[in-house]
Amino acid sequence: MDPESRHAVVDDTALERAHADRASAVYGSLLVTALVAAQARSDAVPEFIAATLVIGVGVFWLTEVWTELIAIRTRGPITRGEVAAVARAELPMLSAAVLPTILLLTATFGFTTPDQAANLALAAGIVQLFAWGLVVGLAMRRGWLPALVVALVDVALGMVIVTLKVAVLH
Repeated sequence: MDPESRHAVVDDTALERAHADRASAVYGSLLVTALVAAQARSDAVPEFIAATLVIGVGVFWLTEVWTELIAIRTRGPITRGEVAAVARAELPMLSAAVLPTILLLTATFGFTTPDQAANLALAAGIVQLFAWGLVVGLAMRRGWLPALVVALVDVALGMVIVTLKVAVLH
């Protein structure tokens, strides 16, 4: 690939990564909400749910980074700097698991019951979806109303997951 084409690909990739961090955060929040909802029941062990969040989101993060690197690699050689940039761009997916994991561990230290901890983790997932929806909506630069619509769609997706949990497990 000639240097000018390579420069254009790198520039395009940088712009895509700016979008990817927000998309990664929304995806991570949906994933966390789904993982907690699927495991939250009266006999759930919060430490186990927390471990599956960390491992599950970590695996999805690695998969996301790997597939992005494959896409970039099809355009030509890839540098270590590009690998690091892709991994950094997807970090919001990992960060989506932090607060729910901490909330799940509140039961371990006796601050909450296991059921309360799971409910707090679910609520954190929904709140994160709303917050990231606002961030994404505001990035569209069309004002607060479209941003609120995006945030509410994200919350609706999370609530569908919670509703399925209630329907299936209760």
